[in-house]
Amino acid sequence: MALVLGDSLVTHGFSDKEGFGARLASHFFGKLDFIHRGYSGYSSRWIAHYIDLILDSVSSKTKVVIVWVGANDACLLSSGSSQFCPVDEYYENIKSIFSSIEAKLPAVAQVVFIGPPPINEEQRLVHQRNKYGEYATGVLERTAANTRLYADELCQVVGLSNKIVHIHLHEEIEKTKMESSRFLCDGLHLSEYGNEFVYGLIVGVLKIHNIFQLPSANQVTLHPPLKYGESAQCFTNGYFWDWNSSSYKKGTSLIVENGMIVDVVKDVENAKRSTVVDLEGLFVTPGFCYIKNYPGTAGKAAIIELTESSIASFLDGVDRKQRNLLLTNCQELEMDLIQRMARTGVIAIVEPSKIGNASYGLKTLIKSGILVAAVLEESQNPFVGMYHAICGGDESVSFAQALSLYTISAYVSTLMFLRFKE
Repeated sequence: MALVLGDSLVTHGFSDKEGFGARLASHFFGKLDFIHRGYSGYSSRWIAHYIDLILDSVSSKTKVVIVWVGANDACLLSSGSSQFCPVDEYYENIKSIFSSIEAKLPAVAQVVFIGPPPINEEQRLVHQRNKYGEYATGVLERTAANTRLYADELCQVVGLSNKIVHIHLHEEIEKTKMESSRFLCDGLHLSEYGNEFVYGLIVGVLKIHNIFQLPSANQVTLHPPLKYGESAQCFTNGYFWDWNSSSYKKGTSLIVENGMIVDVVKDVENAKRSTVVDLEGLFVTPGFCYIKNYPGTAGKAAIIELTESSIASFLDGVDRKQRNLLLTNCQELEMDLIQRMARTGVIAIVEPSKIGNASYGLKTLIKSGILVAAVLEESQNPFVGMYHAICGGDESVSFAQALSLYTISAYVSTLMFLRFKE
C-alpha cells in the first residue's frame, strides 16, 4: 500500500481522470494500492498538526509514502492568508511529518518528498480575473521567487534518512527548457501535461519491492501453448524452471494434461500412458505453470525477480545464437534484458494487452531485433491482441507488424507440433 499525502495538488491528482495519482493507480493496478489524503488549502503546519490522525487512517503495512506540501506555505505574508508559513517553520514541519511516518508506519521503506511547483505569475493573474471578475485586485498572493525559497529549503530533507527521496519539481521543470505554463493550468495547479510529467518523475524514483502480484491467466498454463487435444503428454529433454534452486534444470520431465502441469517425473518410464514429447533443449519459463508447488512463504514479486535473475544469468552465459530458445511472458521482464535477448536470438512470447504495463513495449522489442510472437488473449481472438498492439500509444506497431505477431506465433506452434508428431 502507498499513501499520497498533501494539499489540493494531491486532491486534483486523484480526482482528475488524467491526474498523476490516477495514473499511478492505473500503472500499479493489482500490485500496489494507492491511498490519497489530499486536503485542499492545507499548509505543512496543518498537515503536521493532524499527521497522527491521518496516519491512523491507513494501514500500518503501508510501504511507500509520498508527501507533497508547501505550495500553500509559500503564500505571501502580505496576502493576509492564514495558509502562510515561514520557510524555516516549513522545514521543521516537514521533519515532524517524517518523524510521525517513521513512528506510525514501521513497514515504510521509502518516503518521497515533492517540492512545490513553480508559480506562473501571469497565469495566476488571469485566474484571479476569471474567478473574481471586477473584484480582482491584480495583486499576487504568491510569487515565483518566494515559492522557489520553499522548494530549495526542502532539499535538506534527504539528510534525515536514507529512506527519503526528494523531487525538486522546480529544477525538473527547468531542465525541460519549457515555459512553466505548459505544466500548470492556473499558475499553481497542474495541467494534464504537468500531471503526466509528475507521474513520470514519481515512477522514476519509486523502488517498490514485494508488491502484491498474482500470476496472470496465461502464466498459470504452460507457454508456449503445448496442448493439441491429446490426453496427457510427457515433455522431456527440456530446461524447466526449478523453484528450489532458482534456476533452469534439465533432467526432469513434466506431465501435462489440458495445458496444465499435473506431475513432475525424473524419467520417462514414470510417464504412465502419456505421449512422450522431446523438447530438444527448449527452455520453458518462467515457471509459474507449476502452480501446485507454489512456495507460499515467498513474496510473489520476489518470485518474478528470481525468474528475471535466472534468465539474465543464462543469457549472459550464451555466446552464440541458440536454436529453440523461447522466453514466455516477456511482458514481465525488465528493460536491461532486451539487448541480451536480442543477442541470443530469442523468440519472445508476449500477450499484447499485458505488455503495455511493462517498462517497454512491442515496438522496443521488435526494433531491438527480437523475434516476437503473440499468444491469444483471454477472448481467444487474435484480432483483440492486434488491436492492443496497434493502439499501444508510443509503443504501438503497424498493422503489418501486428499481423506478423500471430503469423510468427503460428509458425512457432506449427514447428513444435510437427516436431512433437515425429
